[in-house]
Amino acid sequence: MLEAAQSAGSRPQEHVHWCPKEEHNRVNRECAPNLSGTSSLGLLGIGRVSSLIVTSPWLPGTCLDDSWIHPRNLTPSSPKHIEIQLRLARTQHGDLVPVVHIEWTLQTDASILFLEGVELSVLQLNTNERLCVELEFLSQLSHHRKRWRFAFSHFVVEPGQEYEVTVHHLPKPIPDGDPNHLSKKLLVPDCEDSRMKIATPCVSSGSLWDPNITVETLEAHQLLVSFMLWNESSHYQILLNSFPHMEDHSCFEEFHQRANLTLPLHSSNWCCHHRVQVGGRDAHRCGRVYTGGPSCQGAR
Repeated sequence: MLEAAQSAGSRPQEHVHWCPKEEHNRVNRECAPNLSGTSSLGLLGIGRVSSLIVTSPWLPGTCLDDSWIHPRNLTPSSPKHIEIQLRLARTQHGDLVPVVHIEWTLQTDASILFLEGVELSVLQLNTNERLCVELEFLSQLSHHRKRWRFAFSHFVVEPGQEYEVTVHHLPKPIPDGDPNHLSKKLLVPDCEDSRMKIATPCVSSGSLWDPNITVETLEAHQLLVSFMLWNESSHYQILLNSFPHMEDHSCFEEFHQRANLTLPLHSSNWCCHHRVQVGGRDAHRCGRVYTGGPSCQGAR
């Protein structure tokens, strides 16, 4: 739920605008759209509501506030300051996922009397996917001689992606009015980051897999490659970079904990080092590399 720094004041209620209009997501209700064509952006469950995933029928997520159609004469100013952090949170099913933690403070001016709510949005920059949530205040905010500060931590993001987070006060200004929003960018580390390695999306792609690759030169110009298998995959791709025109080789292994693969080498003895890469089902993200190798006999 939205967290507020002041205990005496308006209590916010949440609306997820990419759900059908009659299915606004409330604390004790769940809007569960069809999961076909899911996006990488998601919204972590709030209270007893399970995790929600944005789906194609609700993209792009544009919170169409009523103030766009019916402009107000008096509108609130922009937030004074926003801060964003990357955190790891548990879903209802126990998955550890990266989320954006957003904190923002209000200006200490009279516009607080006209603040009806806030629109939070996260834009994934490389795909232009946007997830938007509107928070509506049920009563007028009062100052209580303290500055209002809010926090929201339910946007689920993807490792290795860059996002733009926007906090927009409602109602929105007239077309020629001063903007009343603030934005900040967030770059989420990829699965090589020590903190992100334990997140469920990274673990599922092999971030904790250590294949322990070894390479041995055999007789008759053969190379023996050994590695530990990953418990999440049974299909592997072996890439050997020793010669300019060497083709990729792949093997299939099901039940053993370690696999051995013998690759034929060129008859020339001038190659003394090899670079072997082993990848699982998502080789570009979870591949492991061995560089080196035994010295060739009589190499020059």
